[in-house]
Amino acid sequence: MNTIDHNHPEPTAQVPLLDGIRLKLVAALKNKQSYYDLSLLFPDIVREAKKMPPWMYGFRKRNMTAEYLSVKGVKDPSIWEILHTIPPDVLTSVALGTVAFDMQRYGERPKTTGRIKFIESDEKIIHVEELIRSLQRRLDRSLALDPTGRTPLIQTPIYIGCSGTLETRMPKHGIDTNLSQSNSSYAFTVSVMRMLGYEPSSTVMCVTRLWKPQQLPKAEVLIAAFANSYITQDGFNRIECGDSSGSTLQKSEAVLQAQSSEAEEYIAARCPFMLDNLTASLDAIESKLDFLVGCDSLSLLYDPPGNTFQDELDTLVDDHNALILVVQQIDILLTRSLKINIEKAEEEKQALDDDIELIRLLKTLGVSSE
Repeated sequence: MNTIDHNHPEPTAQVPLLDGIRLKLVAALKNKQSYYDLSLLFPDIVREAKKMPPWMYGFRKRNMTAEYLSVKGVKDPSIWEILHTIPPDVLTSVALGTVAFDMQRYGERPKTTGRIKFIESDEKIIHVEELIRSLQRRLDRSLALDPTGRTPLIQTPIYIGCSGTLETRMPKHGIDTNLSQSNSSYAFTVSVMRMLGYEPSSTVMCVTRLWKPQQLPKAEVLIAAFANSYITQDGFNRIECGDSSGSTLQKSEAVLQAQSSEAEEYIAARCPFMLDNLTASLDAIESKLDFLVGCDSLSLLYDPPGNTFQDELDTLVDDHNALILVVQQIDILLTRSLKINIEKAEEEKQALDDDIELIRLLKTLGVSSE
């Protein structure tokens, strides 16, 4: 996609919804900043989450986004694990809302058989009205940049969910189903498109794979925040992510837990992006720590409290102390990834040594190994 400038990303007729937190996130990703730098946007995300209207399901009880991504929440190592398991190119697509375009899945798709969901209650009417306003914003901003209306949109609404059984769950949201297990906003949009004579298509993609079942609700919250996926923003989610996901995991948790070691080995050792993400974050944190320590050494040159710059230095020193905790958390994850890679390399070396020894034995016996 060539419509977004790497140095100065801004809205285009193809990607009209690009401002606020989304713009900051895309700018950071396009400029190859570390995931630690992305985490500095969490306070902004939390502030936006607190503005969600009271009729949004979930927000009436607990604001999971604010809870998981608050200053206290990010001290939980699992948030760092989840964040660093996402490939940067995938996160960029999610943040821009261009997943379908980037996946380039525009083949012929079978038509749906069976009943499509419709709006059957006053409560859902509120959600659909919000969805319509979201789609109207998308249209208005695109037309403002290209009044001819000839530029095709490549930015689309996103629907975020999580499951302990991706293999069976993901196909149920495909356009070739009756969408009975998808939410009404998504199903309603598909129905309207068909009524207007269009043949809609959808793209289902796994953003991240995890090895701890209890991390799924947190991952859902994190990715929904990056994707702007609520209907009050510009997505399809009408229920706060992370609120009820945990209860659905109990049935499969025993099986998932038994597979967790294998999954961790696959993600941490065989997928290089997690180690790359962790290394970049650790480097970014160490650079800021060096800067903060340097500032701290200059503190004696300034007057005691009362001097504005001195107060700012004191704040930076406090940030320095807080970042030490983050460094320790990431270092644990990094060490774990390196350990798995080393163990895997040692196993491969042992297997190779065994093969070499067998070949030598065969040659000694005069037997060809061909």
